[in-house]
Amino acid sequence: MDVAKTVGFHDALEIVESLPEPQQDELLQIIRRRRRERHRGALADRIAEARSEYDRGEVTRGSVDDLMSELSDWGSSSGDRRSSAHSSEPSRGLPSAATPSPVR
Repeated sequence: MDVAKTVGFHDALEIVESLPEPQQDELLQIIRRRRRERHRGALADRIAEARSEYDRGEVTRGSVDDLMSELSDWGSSSGDRRSSAHSSEPSRGLPSAATPSPVR
């Protein structure tokens, strides 16, 4: 089989099913291990980014009660939230939704 050739999902499934069961099992183990390694790498990247944000002061520490209080203060500090979102002032320390804050 030509390695450069793109194999469709159905074709790949047919190829795997044509293998003896021990080779199918080994293939599954390899795929699971590679997926874990990719997920581990992605998690390590997210942790490094969260730590970097924390070191830059873009994330604050606190309890859930502190967060809820800050959210309440933020929501009531301005009737028009859009104006505060475009202000030149730095963030109040709330982490972005895309990056979780580090737990220390």
